[in-house]
Amino acid sequence: MYRIVASASSGVPISSVAFTGPGELVTGTVTGALVTWGLDQSELVPKAEITGRADHLTDGVVALTAASDRKTLAVSTFHNRISVYRVAGDAGASTGAEGDEDTQVSTSSEPTGANGAGAKTSEFELTDVLSVPNTRPWKLKFDPSNCNTLFASTSHGGVVRWDLQDADAEEPEYAYGAAPPAADKAPGGEAPTESSDGPAFASALDVSVDGTLLAVGHVDGAIAVSHATRGDAQEPKAVLQTKVTGSVRCVAFNTDGDLLLVASSLGVVYLFDVVGGELLRTFAGHEGAVQCVVPNPAGQYFSTGDVFGRVRVWDLKTAECVHQWEAGSAVLDMAYAPDGSLIAIADGSGTVQVCTVATPEVVHKLPAKKT
Repeated sequence: MYRIVASASSGVPISSVAFTGPGELVTGTVTGALVTWGLDQSELVPKAEITGRADHLTDGVVALTAASDRKTLAVSTFHNRISVYRVAGDAGASTGAEGDEDTQVSTSSEPTGANGAGAKTSEFELTDVLSVPNTRPWKLKFDPSNCNTLFASTSHGGVVRWDLQDADAEEPEYAYGAAPPAADKAPGGEAPTESSDGPAFASALDVSVDGTLLAVGHVDGAIAVSHATRGDAQEPKAVLQTKVTGSVRCVAFNTDGDLLLVASSLGVVYLFDVVGGELLRTFAGHEGAVQCVVPNPAGQYFSTGDVFGRVRVWDLKTAECVHQWEAGSAVLDMAYAPDGSLIAIADGSGTVQVCTVATPEVVHKLPAKKT
């Protein structure tokens, strides 16, 4: 069932999507708007929206990630900042964080879904604004085993880590790579490219479910898996170091953390054995760059999306493509619901689709605003 919803994100490319619970997801747009949506049977019901007037969202959303508690959200922007929010349910009228008067928040408080489910609202509470000195944060990932630990890849090729409970920590700790020289300036507002001076842009990031391993991919095709904590060593020992053809668009561990999926700009997805370091197989079928790869939390399957809007579901064991369909525009991000029963697909037309996993039937869809 299709339902058109008027909102700030309609008609604007949705750069990132994440589930914040079994029945709720959040989207971020290139214009810097965050919207929470409730899944009510066959409708997507807008719950709350924060617009990009506050300067921590002014230049648009690069990536967003939800912590394992599904109530903590981190957002990286083209303004070289990371905003951390609490997304609280059962809230009344939403307001901006204290001292952040430019943040514009609106909520839906009228019953809109079956049984008045739309009356429940969500609130964005800004808790932290983070930055990385002399470089630019890009992809984000919470430690799945600790919702207070946040990782970010950087334009200088490293990965930084914050302990969000440590109020005295003024700067993040490097979990992979090293801090750039103070003379280097963070690039402002450009997408990563394959040509750069010094370490290659860290364009992809993931953390294993148990929080022990960190995977980072670079625009020059380099991939590294290392221990997520340095311990007493100056540099963590690499578990896996290899390289693929093309630039790395996305990396993802399976639920057991022993396999790593790598999506490339040349339309190929690679599967590596993390422990043995071997390339187990490749998955071909996309004609354009594979923008994202997401394993189903339930285990056996994973999904991919490309720049031409093609979505495919693959069997990890047989390497077969078991389902495929067209999203309608370039796929910019995808996310599974916590139980793996649904997948959300965000694309460049400003549409987010929530689909069943068993079949490509679309069960919830937010079309772009019609003009």
